Amino acid sequence: MLVSINFNPTDAAALEAMATQNQISVEDFSRRAVLKELHNAAYTAKLDRAFQNLKEGKWTQHELIN
Repeated sequence: MLVSINFNPTDAAALEAMATQNQISVEDFSRRAVLKELHNAAYTAKLDRAFQNLKEGKWTQHELIN
């Protein structure tokens, strides 16, 4: 899949600087950033569902046995 994003000059320079600092290409840096955000979004959604279930009383109490 090909994704094309046009950055303004300031953002493009910042992106290039971050990629250079990490010693990878801008393309690889961007790809990793997008994948990391997808992972974080999925994790946040999972937490949101868990908190919603908690609010709705959809939870089970467990007793710890020593």
